[in-house]
Amino acid sequence: MREYIHVDDAARASVDALHDDFKNESVVLTGQELMRVIDMLKMLAEILGLPTESVEFVEDKYLGHYVRTPYSYQPKLGRKYIPPMHVDLGQGLILLIDDIKIQY
Repeated sequence: MREYIHVDDAARASVDALHDDFKNESVVLTGQELMRVIDMLKMLAEILGLPTESVEFVEDKYLGHYVRTPYSYQPKLGRKYIPPMHVDLGQGLILLIDDIKIQY
């Protein structure tokens, strides 16, 4: 499961976290889109017009990004901040695909 967040939302939340309300606080920025990776991949396949049954997620012992998560070390309790308004995950994927099509 992942809590997906659009890059624009993460940028706005980062600016919000600079406010005095968060002074000397640990802040964890997350999205409102809690979703399994396979479900996000199937959503992407649907947007691209690909058969969703052709999508599979092969879980492997990847020793990369998620070995150390924002939750693995906390010198003090972190405040979870979810932006009050957000870009919908599906809409964000459509915008990304449109941007890629324009560039190529």
